Amino acid sequence: MQEMGKVYWIVRQRLLSSKLLPKLALLSRVHHDVPVHLVRTEGGLDISQVSYFPIYQKYLDGHYEEASSAYRAWYLERLEKDNTDHKGDEHFGPMWKLIERKYLEKNIDFHHNIFLCPDIVTEAIQEIIDERFKLIESIKAYGFIPNPFHPLTGFKKGRNIHLTNGYHRSVILRLLGYATVPEIRVRLLGNMDDNPLYPVIRKLLNR
Repeated sequence: MQEMGKVYWIVRQRLLSSKLLPKLALLSRVHHDVPVHLVRTEGGLDISQVSYFPIYQKYLDGHYEEASSAYRAWYLERLEKDNTDHKGDEHFGPMWKLIERKYLEKNIDFHHNIFLCPDIVTEAIQEIIDERFKLIESIKAYGFIPNPFHPLTGFKKGRNIHLTNGYHRSVILRLLGYATVPEIRVRLLGNMDDNPLYPVIRKLLNR
């Protein structure tokens, strides 16, 4: 066991001093100007098939109230499901975190039942919706400016890139007629859930 520890230490030191470290530490590299038709959902569907694609289309067609109403219903459905089974995309997403923060700010112990105060949920949903629609207006006015602290991320599968983060931005770019997505950080080893090398490398680098 002691000898194994020495091997880990030696390999780690070699990695720390090598040019491979940035790529291994990030386990990804940036791809620029990726054609929009190659950007897929994590499950491989075309980005135009995500459930909120038509909501953004309504907004861009000038139907703000209709788009807002559809978006509220979409969020409520997902939150109700995740509130019941305590898992799913929203349970770990920005909406859930925003609602939790609002409860904490009001010193309310909601016991993981986010619908304890429906007004808080309504307020959070509207806040996120306004933020998404402002993003559309910003991209329309100034173009898409990649955020280095919150990049679009994904993994490559054949010629396609399957997103793991940045669905909303990718949908908006598609609807605004962008030919390419300016920047996506792509995992070098594919999908983290499927590749056993990820935890091994992380363990090695964190020792």
